[in-house]
Amino acid sequence: MKRSLLAVVVCLMGVASAYAEKPKANPAEYTVTVHVVFSRARSIDTVVDDQPMTMTTDTISLLVPGDYKARLMGKKSAASGYEPGPIVYEFLFPDGKIRDYTVIGLGLKGGAFGTVPGAVAQ
Repeated sequence: MKRSLLAVVVCLMGVASAYAEKPKANPAEYTVTVHVVFSRARSIDTVVDDQPMTMTTDTISLLVPGDYKARLMGKKSAASGYEPGPIVYEFLFPDGKIRDYTVIGLGLKGGAFGTVPGAVAQ
């Protein structure tokens, strides 16, 4: 009887800890502004510090285009110098939720989506 009661208590503690509120993110740590210009089910086209980027996430959702606060979570340099390693941004949403986005595409810094580098303006 004591063992079964103990097992029930341990299970309930596990369930309670799974639903326990996670510590709130500190908004002051999210200093990067990510401008979302286009959103698809798992990817977004963005501009960060005048650098166009395409990012992806594991979550299927659409983001409303606009500005979001984020922080750079990881950026490892490759030995080649011309291939950046994985770049991950953690977004902080207004409701306090966070989500990671991994950069999967880079555009020409200072360029605009849909422009061809070196093309002559008409």
